[in-house]
Amino acid sequence: MNSLPHGELFSMTLDHLVCWVAGRRTPPRADRIEVGPDDLFVKDDLGNSRGGVRCAQMDVPRLRYLPNPGTTEDGLPARGVVGFEEPLSKATLRRLYPTHAAYVEALHRRLDELIAAGWLLPDDADEMRAEAAAAEI
Repeated sequence: MNSLPHGELFSMTLDHLVCWVAGRRTPPRADRIEVGPDDLFVKDDLGNSRGGVRCAQMDVPRLRYLPNPGTTEDGLPARGVVGFEEPLSKATLRRLYPTHAAYVEALHRRLDELIAAGWLLPDDADEMRAEAAAAEI
């Protein structure tokens, strides 16, 4: 399983469901994950999927997140894996984030945007902020 915030996304989804059923608020809507003519997810210039419910790790990436490890030896899609990840190159990280502070600032800004838009619960951002502070950029 990759390091995307699966638990945090589940918590946010459950919170939206409870609030919606209780009549307090309607959940936000996200664009669908983009699918290309080959029926595979469309990738951005770093190799991450475009569209769908976003998380800060996808929008301010240090890693490339992939849905599965590709194909088996017989050419069939690999199964039984909940995503995997590959580090972005040091050159790519330097291009995206000239300094560690630039990375931390970008991640904090994106977390704040996601919280304001309803895509992340405020309490779930603390660990992500600490992880960004400790990240090697």
